[in-house]
Amino acid sequence: MIWDAAFRNCKNLDTINLQNVDFFGVGAFENCTSLKVVNIENAEGLKTIAEDAFSQCTQLQEIIIPKSVTQIGMYAFYGCAGLTDVTLPSSITTIGESAFSSCHELKEIVIPDAIVTIPEKCFNNCFKLYKVTLPAKLDTFYSNSFDYRYNLVEVYNRSSLTVRVFDISDSIINMYTKTSGESMITKLEGGFVTIKRGESVLLVGYTGNERNVVIPSSVHEINPYVFYESDI
Repeated sequence: MIWDAAFRNCKNLDTINLQNVDFFGVGAFENCTSLKVVNIENAEGLKTIAEDAFSQCTQLQEIIIPKSVTQIGMYAFYGCAGLTDVTLPSSITTIGESAFSSCHELKEIVIPDAIVTIPEKCFNNCFKLYKVTLPAKLDTFYSNSFDYRYNLVEVYNRSSLTVRVFDISDSIINMYTKTSGESMITKLEGGFVTIKRGESVLLVGYTGNERNVVIPSSVHEINPYVFYESDI
């Protein structure tokens, strides 16, 4: 067991291997700003990613949640600004408020089918999030569950909910929703995300990190907020 705040503010900690652990407490690795590698995939006894467990680990880029985990606590990955890839197993039934808020580099997320509620601010301020798959059993999510999602353009809805698709300027669930079929998104070299509407190609998102960009010649329109909070 690793108890609350055991490694909090360990600024030089860069790698964690937790293969046999079955519990770590609130804020166990909070604000470990050099942490880049977390190996917990084989921690088969772990049931919960605790509240604030990896909050503000700004250098963390990828994590695979063990298949034994059923709950992700509030603020568990809050402020993990460098997090690009998260694999959520089908075992997860609960995700806490603001669990992935301010994960600025997160681009896609598939929410497990057992999730019934996507809580408030769960993916708030994930500026580069452009594709979300909603779970089959979902019955509740909030107007700010995906707040400030200017690049969120494609939502796969596996639930029975009728998902309101807001106008692009409203930025909550933006442009498109569908239940199945091939993606409408085309990802071009350089991080440009486009969708074809009739004969026009719309630039609807940007996931790159370049400071100087050249818009592809195939693009006819640039949607609102495409480069909002980018590195340009």
